[in-house]
Amino acid sequence: MTVDASASEETKRHSFLTFLMGNARDRAKDFMAANAEATVDEIIADLKSTFKNVLTGQLGEKQFSKCR
Repeated sequence: MTVDASASEETKRHSFLTFLMGNARDRAKDFMAANAEATVDEIIADLKSTFKNVLTGQLGEKQFSKCR
């Protein structure tokens, strides 16, 4: 993602949203509503903490099921 360095934080947040879909986009919007001054880095950190464990768990289950 390339954003003008002089762009406002709000512009950066809304530009970032254009790359998200589905649950990730919904989660980012909810986070932004609760944290009006959140930076893109804070939104990314929240998304990672929300989805990383779910995705890791699903991947582990998928790999384990192939071993049976």
